[in-house]
Amino acid sequence: MRKCERRGSQVYYFLALSVAAAVLTFSLLTLYSEPRCVELYVNTLTVLAAGAAFWASLRVLERQKLILYELLRASWFYVSTGLGLWLAAETLWLAHIALLGEPPGLSAADIARALGYALVLAGLYKGVKPLSLLTRGAGLGYKMRLAYAIPSALGALLIAAALAEIPKAVAEEGLLAVIVGISYVVLDAALLTLSLKAVAFFWRGGSLVARPYSPWA
Repeated sequence: MRKCERRGSQVYYFLALSVAAAVLTFSLLTLYSEPRCVELYVNTLTVLAAGAAFWASLRVLERQKLILYELLRASWFYVSTGLGLWLAAETLWLAHIALLGEPPGLSAADIARALGYALVLAGLYKGVKPLSLLTRGAGLGYKMRLAYAIPSALGALLIAAALAEIPKAVAEEGLLAVIVGISYVVLDAALLTLSLKAVAFFWRGGSLVARPYSPWA
């Protein structure tokens, strides 16, 4: 147990240092470099983040055999595949910017990203839906309501802000690019909702799964 806690502390320490270094580098580039360098740096960080998420999902898929394997195996497979598509999409986007400049309104990266969204959403929904049945008698109703309310409020604010800028954005980037951008906001809100529902369930720990009324106990 102590070994696991020590390893977890090391991971958090490394992540904190990485975030601090990334923010410091971004600040220096913003102050002393060209906008193109900043754009390349941000997109490189996005690729690294997508790669880390994909690797972490594979680790979870590997360790899923220890808990709720039959229940969550398919959902984590969908999530891992979707994150892999996101990694491919962000890599394509970075390569296009580095070699050819800003991608068009709809590119191969957007198609891969959309497929990734579909698989991640399907995986999260497939994993959260059966777990939600356990929350009805576990005192988590208010957390479930928050899981819907928070993304809905954020999504509404972001969409309202986007709608206010539509005329200017359409004139500068085109209608297709605006539609793609707004669709990402909606999809992100849906992902946040499902993610918060999962967090609300597991925040109480794994004891809920082991209760006698659980069909997977």
